[in-house]
Amino acid sequence: LSRFINWSVSFSMRNNHGFTLLELLITIGIMIAAVLGGFLSLVNYRARQDLNLEVRMIATALRDAGERSITQEDGKFWGVRFSFAARNYVLFSGDSLCVFGAEAKTYSLKGNLEFIDPSAGVKDVCFQKRSGFSSEAVNILVTIGLAGNPETATTITVYPNGRID
Repeated sequence: LSRFINWSVSFSMRNNHGFTLLELLITIGIMIAAVLGGFLSLVNYRARQDLNLEVRMIATALRDAGERSITQEDGKFWGVRFSFAARNYVLFSGDSLCVFGAEAKTYSLKGNLEFIDPSAGVKDVCFQKRSGFSSEAVNILVTIGLAGNPETATTITVYPNGRID
């Protein structure tokens, strides 16, 4: 038995001069799969970060409109208009509640994001002077998600008392 082991060890060491082409191809294939998986994870992570940032920016614009209404800045009512077609939202003021007057600031969505609600047209979220309450007696929902992927949607809720979540 020991003679067989010595012969097999010496035979395998004699013929082992490097890697076979098959071993190299398998190793390269595994490396490519690992790099591709990492790249796709990075792209998905970046898209989710874009969505989270935009949600925070929308909430900030809504809070800004509410605060401007409470302080009655320029003696106006304030609100935010969400436009599906233009893919933007606008901080605006008006002389009457929910009457679009002057634009204060326009924000555009990034290319990989879309409004899910409003799904068409425009949606105005307005706040009353002094109280900062919403102009609606029901919750107002604004939903945004990754383009073509509604499962990633995030909804911002504006409550009648002006609270924004």
